[in-house]
Amino acid sequence: MQLFSVLLDSVFPPKDRALRARSLSYEALHTLVTPKEYVDEHLTCTSLLPYKDPLVQAAITEAKYNDSHHAQRILGSILATYLSQQPDTTKIVLIPVPLSAVRLHARGYNQVDRICVHAQQVLKKEFGVCVAIERNLLCRIKDTPPQTSLGAAGRRSNMEGAFLASRSPSTHTIYVLVDDVRTSGATLYDIGDVAEWSKVPHC
Repeated sequence: MQLFSVLLDSVFPPKDRALRARSLSYEALHTLVTPKEYVDEHLTCTSLLPYKDPLVQAAITEAKYNDSHHAQRILGSILATYLSQQPDTTKIVLIPVPLSAVRLHARGYNQVDRICVHAQQVLKKEFGVCVAIERNLLCRIKDTPPQTSLGAAGRRSNMEGAFLASRSPSTHTIYVLVDDVRTSGATLYDIGDVAEWSKVPHC
């Protein structure tokens, strides 16, 4: 298998990002963790990794577009380590930001959901903490165009009304909304508008 990879690389030389993705490790990515908070009226968003870093971009791209379980595991471990350091971890419920039905069907998976599953496994195995994953509290009712080509105002307009909550959130639970990339915060801000998240504990 290794010989085949070498031969394939000689015929189709991999791009720099692909080469970085192959060298991904938890240790390398963990050195880049720099939690940064963005406070909104409804919730506080914490960004763990700087997306401008080429290694972070490689990890996100591989997890998102190439369904790399290796990248998803590493990102899940990064999330788990951060969550293990928070108070009241037993009250945490992870909510992977859902894809629209159209996007999920086309892609075949939700990379954020898989990152959450890996985080859940690491929290239990490495830290003895059991957290739940809630996939039914939030649903995406609007299939939005990709955000990459839009400015901040366009992103907010694009995401407006994209989500719906299936029920009122519990006030005894710490909901952790998980997404892979934060640019303008439009996705999480719209989720914050769905319900009275300001009344819900968060970390």
